[in-house]
Amino acid sequence: MKMNSLKTAAAIGLTALAISSAAAQTASKPVGYETLSYGAGFTPLGLRLHAAPVTSGEIASVQADSITVTGADFGTLLTAGTDYVLEIENGSGIIQVVNTWAGETITTPADLSADVAAGATFTVRPVATLDSVFGAAVATGGGVTTGNGGVGSADQVWVPNGSGGYNKYYFDNFAPPNFDVASWVQLETAAGVDPKVDGPTTNLVYADGIVMVAQAASSFVVTGSVKLTETELAILPGFTFVSSVAPAGATLDTAFSNPPAGLVQGNGGVGSADQIWIQGAGGDYSKYYFDNFAPPNFDVASWVQLETAAGVDPKVDGTTLDMPSGFVVVSQAGGNVTQGVPSFYATL
Repeated sequence: MKMNSLKTAAAIGLTALAISSAAAQTASKPVGYETLSYGAGFTPLGLRLHAAPVTSGEIASVQADSITVTGADFGTLLTAGTDYVLEIENGSGIIQVVNTWAGETITTPADLSADVAAGATFTVRPVATLDSVFGAAVATGGGVTTGNGGVGSADQVWVPNGSGGYNKYYFDNFAPPNFDVASWVQLETAAGVDPKVDGPTTNLVYADGIVMVAQAASSFVVTGSVKLTETELAILPGFTFVSSVAPAGATLDTAFSNPPAGLVQGNGGVGSADQIWIQGAGGDYSKYYFDNFAPPNFDVASWVQLETAAGVDPKVDGTTLDMPSGFVVVSQAGGNVTQGVPSFYATL
């Protein structure tokens, strides 16, 4: 089946992109492609198309370190040595990267017993990797600049490490230290550590934003299926790059609701409110937060834009502000925030 651009999909409600999955328990999912463009310098991007689900179904019970499901033999359905994303569909958008299972039980790295109850549904899909996302572009020269014995002018892919820092990768046609093979390479490794990394097993978890660092503007294409349900974002204190996940129709209001659930709100000023930073075409950021008593009149609740020109009403309509693939959340406290999808996704 020919896949459509997700720009077109937004206009037609994604319905023309629906296909059937080969997995017995998996519902049909819309599929398509999206061109992700980046400029010179630092550009936040997010993965909004994903590997097709392998299986889905209902959770039978939840333990401190695992879940048990009904009717899915993970030992048969999943491939040993491969990482998968376990998606819990109970309204909070919990996701977990998993790689251990037996029969109908799959091990979870976090204790979900206080947050997930029997009867919730789940989906399992392969996790994206450096190769699954960038492999075609690297192989064909289709938009990602590679190195030749050093990073030079190569495009870098920065991936959050979960602690506020980044693992930084680029593809080298003559990878150090021996310069005899082509490989993904990690920058800033410890002394004595081989900087070459295995692209097929280096994970890119779709809730996390990635940062492209480039000397020149370019683009690459991502293909896959659309996730139709909400996603939990892990927000750190300070700056967190995240993905908008929903590839068509996402706005400030659909992503975080109005008033936003989970984000710290302002009360007549930004104070300690969580901020959403969206990069513009020139590389600068437009900065937004939700205020319960929005300036300048302090009489309504609204999304507010910081740093507007003198005389410009800072209030903005969250239903008309489109979300890019990747953006930044600036938070003093951090925490888990559920990001929603447009309401029409429920009909797909």
